[in-house]
Amino acid sequence: ARRPTATLAAATKPDGSGLVWGTEASTARVTGVPRRGLRRLTATWAAKTTSPAREASRRRMLTSTVRSGSTVIAPEEEHGYIYRLHSGWCARLRVLADGRAQMLGVLLPGDLFGVEAMLMKRQSDGIVALDTVRVDQLPQDQARAAGMADPQIGLRLSWQLAENHRRLGNWVVGLGRGRADERLALLLLELRGRLILGGTLREEATSFRLPLTQGQIGELLGLTAVHVNRTLRRFRDAGLATVAGGEARLGDVAGLHRLAYPMLDVWEKERPEFGKRAA
Repeated sequence: ARRPTATLAAATKPDGSGLVWGTEASTARVTGVPRRGLRRLTATWAAKTTSPAREASRRRMLTSTVRSGSTVIAPEEEHGYIYRLHSGWCARLRVLADGRAQMLGVLLPGDLFGVEAMLMKRQSDGIVALDTVRVDQLPQDQARAAGMADPQIGLRLSWQLAENHRRLGNWVVGLGRGRADERLALLLLELRGRLILGGTLREEATSFRLPLTQGQIGELLGLTAVHVNRTLRRFRDAGLATVAGGEARLGDVAGLHRLAYPMLDVWEKERPEFGKRAA
C-alpha cells in the first residue's frame, strides 16, 4: 500500500511572533501543572528579546499550514520537531502494510504532539490533518535543552506523555470491552470535554464542529461505517445526539454520560466537562 509522505503547504514560514503553546488557564485546569511552568515554556520558545541566541531560536520556529488529508508527521521516519496544533483537527494513524488503518486518537487545538520523538527517533504512527490546520513547530534539540535547564518546562513535556498514555488507555478499554453505543458516547463526550477544557468551546455548549466522516469515526471506534451509521440513527431517535453536516449536536449530555460511564476513567467521571454536572 502507498504510504503517505510528509506534506506541508507553501504557507510554511519561520515566525515565532505571538506563539502561545496552550493557554495558562486551560492547561492549569486540565493538568494541575503550575502555571509558571507554562509561562517559562512560552518564554523560552517565543520570547521577544535582544539576545542573539534567543533571536536565533526564534528564527528556527516554524508556523505551518497543512492541507486537509495531508501528513504532518510521516510514520517510521525521523523528524526533528515537536508540534503544537494551533487550529484545526488532526488524527494519529497507524497504517498496516496491506492498507488497513487504525485511528489511534484525535488531536485538538492546543495539543502538543511529536513529544515522543524526543526519546525515540522513529515512531510507527503518523499524524494526518483532518481538515486544514495550522501547526507551530519547535526543533527537538531546543525543546530538550529547555526541559533539561528548567524543571517546570520538563514537567510540562512529561505531563504530555502521561496524558497521551491516559487517553490511549481509555480507548484500549473501549475497543476491548465497550459496546458500540458506549464507544460512540465516550467519543462525543471526550471531544466536547477536551474542547471546553482547551478554551475553544463554552462550558454550556452542546454542539461542536466534527470534521470526521462516518468511515473515520469507524476507524477510531473499531466499527464498520454501516455499524456507525446504525448507532448514530439510534442516538438520533433517542434524542441523545445528532451527527450531520460536519457538526455534532448533543441533545442529552446526561444520557450520554450515563451510557459512557463504564468507559470513562476516574478523572473523567467527576468532571463537569464530560457530563458530570448534567448527570
